[in-house]
Amino acid sequence: MELEHSIGFSGIQGGLYYHPNGQHFVFSAGGTVVVQSFLDPHDQQFLAGHDGPITAMCMSKSGRYFASGQGGNNSDVIVWDFESRKMLFRLSEHDHGVKCLAFSDDEILLCTVGIDSDNKMIVWDLSNGYIVCSSKASPSPTVCISWGGMVKDVKRRDTDKYLICTSGDKTSVLWSLDPYMGELTHEAVHTTAKGEQNRCNNTIAFSDDKEIIYCGTTSGDFGLINVSTRTHKQTRAERVERTWAPKMPPLFTPTPPLFTPCLWPLFTPPSPPLVLSVFVAPPLSVLTPCLYPRFAWPSCRKLFPLAGKGCSRC
Repeated sequence: MELEHSIGFSGIQGGLYYHPNGQHFVFSAGGTVVVQSFLDPHDQQFLAGHDGPITAMCMSKSGRYFASGQGGNNSDVIVWDFESRKMLFRLSEHDHGVKCLAFSDDEILLCTVGIDSDNKMIVWDLSNGYIVCSSKASPSPTVCISWGGMVKDVKRRDTDKYLICTSGDKTSVLWSLDPYMGELTHEAVHTTAKGEQNRCNNTIAFSDDKEIIYCGTTSGDFGLINVSTRTHKQTRAERVERTWAPKMPPLFTPTPPLFTPCLWPLFTPPSPPLVLSVFVAPPLSVLTPCLYPRFAWPSCRKLFPLAGKGCSRC
């Protein structure tokens, strides 16, 4: 019997990526990575290399690479080549599980973070699969990570050090990576309110100019981190809705309680329209906001996908 089509989605953080070629998307289903065509629902490719459930995924900026990490005793990270659909490296330094992954913008480095019991943050060289540097993860636990281009000097010019942001339980940390010396230094982000950051971030993404970090929280709010001042400010989701969302229905209507894709056009005058893609399932939680180049419609400039739990909100 020939398989016609496989339906399934793990619903993990960062478990879905639209490929920049506009013809494919990549997602996790159990212990398998699936490459699916938009043009042909029967065109699915299954990449098998894990012997346990996939717990983290990421895709490089151009779509050349994507990586997947698993939980359990064999908590390996696999780096895949998109064109050949083949494994490039198997990285076996984490124990107990992998929580989050991220490629650098220039696709030279990969950063992997283990779960709380592993508590390792490792940067890998994609030219040879070797470790550049490693450190104890901060915050603990770390639940999301994002690269922010290069560290800037006092005149806001790029230096030769990479900028990385990690976030977790009510804390965000900015890292400076010197890949030549193999050194990682970090600085905690301050808040504009009294006390500590009062939201748990599920996901973070840098703006195009790398000056702002957008944070999606477990409560459905959005936070903003100013990179230059190292300060954090919380933004209510309702305020974002009133500012951005047009009064029009989603292109695909979600059907709780399943993880269901839906798209909203978002308008930020006078900028070109944005498109918001959401995965929803109760209870509410913003899991994966990411900024993408021009994609679905010619008039759209960016794609902002979210994976969420709960009532759909855009």
